[in-house]
Amino acid sequence: PCVAHQENRMLVEALECARAAGAKAEDGSAAGFVPVNDSDFPVYEWREYQLELGYNPIPKLRELFVAGLPSKVAADEARRGEVALMAFTDVGPLNRFVEAWRFRSMEECLRAREASRTSAKWRETIAGVAPMVQSFSTCFLRPAGFSPWK
Repeated sequence: PCVAHQENRMLVEALECARAAGAKAEDGSAAGFVPVNDSDFPVYEWREYQLELGYNPIPKLRELFVAGLPSKVAADEARRGEVALMAFTDVGPLNRFVEAWRFRSMEECLRAREASRTSAKWRETIAGVAPMVQSFSTCFLRPAGFSPWK
């Protein structure tokens, strides 16, 4: 009676996207992610795209992101964010793509967003992704004090 809804997912990392976004882990994996110790209270921005049904949307988004993410990251000359995870669902709600980016603060995240909008290549990437997106959400998460992602 206390749980109104529960959802399980299995995510597959989109390593080529993480590498294109500048992932520091040698293989681009979340398991190899080691955050810069630059903040006592970092935030993670969790971005989630629900794409249209079919076999093509996830491969197409990955292809577009690989082409566009380097320009998004380069547009933020202060390098405010670092990618922690890029992945898509394999079990659970299908055709869902997620990103997790680490920032020193929510303000730094907003500044990085503003910078990314100055990149013509990133705007072109989003223009290619948008027609496939049924819904999009974003939220901020704070790691627990004992988390290695702090």
